[in-house]
Amino acid sequence: MPSIARKFFQRAFYAVCLTLVSFSAFAASNTWTQGAPMLFPVTDASAVTFAGKVYVMGGRDGSTPVNYTQIYNPAKNSWSLGAPIPYAAEGSAGVAYGKYIYIFGGYDGSSFEGRVYQFEPATGVWLQKTSMPTARGVSAAAVIDGRILVVGGDAPGANWVPNLEGYDPMSDSWTELAPMPSGRSNLSAAAFGHSLVVSAGYSATGGMDGSTAIYDTTTNVWKAGASSTKVDGSCSAVVLGRFYLFGGGVLGGAGVNTTRIYDPTANTWKLGKVMPTVNGQAAGAVYNGRVYCFGGANSLPSTATYNTVEIYTP
Repeated sequence: MPSIARKFFQRAFYAVCLTLVSFSAFAASNTWTQGAPMLFPVTDASAVTFAGKVYVMGGRDGSTPVNYTQIYNPAKNSWSLGAPIPYAAEGSAGVAYGKYIYIFGGYDGSSFEGRVYQFEPATGVWLQKTSMPTARGVSAAAVIDGRILVVGGDAPGANWVPNLEGYDPMSDSWTELAPMPSGRSNLSAAAFGHSLVVSAGYSATGGMDGSTAIYDTTTNVWKAGASSTKVDGSCSAVVLGRFYLFGGGVLGGAGVNTTRIYDPTANTWKLGKVMPTVNGQAAGAVYNGRVYCFGGANSLPSTATYNTVEIYTP
């Protein structure tokens, strides 16, 4: 075949391939797929995206808190084990900041933890930092304005605490901030600009909480947002400027597979495509515009934990 003709057919072939890839990506929107199963089943773990991988840390395997660090590579759809957390706990809050991952508190099976650990993925080293002012588990955390905000949770002798505390990684110090209007645990939280948006959870009033509370870091003031479905223990993540809450549990412990989507600009909630399975207390993370829900259980509490990876493409 003459070289000019060969180049023409090569370019035509590449154009067709590109079209097919683009079409495939478009067709896959608003869909769920499955990833490779986890090395160990866990519920109530913490998942943090860092440098192209997702670190799924701690949680509960059956009825036992664990200290696993399971590392998922989304590009290869594969798993490996990392350096274990220095203590076993479920319901720890985790975030990435700079070149580190931070883990806050949790429940070790007999007491709530106030410990804080800094993990450097490049070296696999865990370093203990200044403990939280309030020991607690099943709280939530987000990074805003150079601080890590830890909100809500269960604490010793005081379930469903409203506490909001800010951690400065540079000075390794804590600041107590304005508490939420009411306490809740198993909540979901996300950062939007200078605001911390909190929703869902188990409430101090003795039931599931569907309210949304919004904290302004510039004024140290909370305000009410639009309410949603009353659930706790959702797989949550922020993608495309929206706050997604997948699954969770309802009063009585039954799991659900609903998807709730919050628009912070419009202050509105809507329902999205349901999860493939009923799932509560899965850990959520985002990579390359997709949400990954790791592990979980079909009811709250439950000793039958999952090792599944459910992937949502908006």
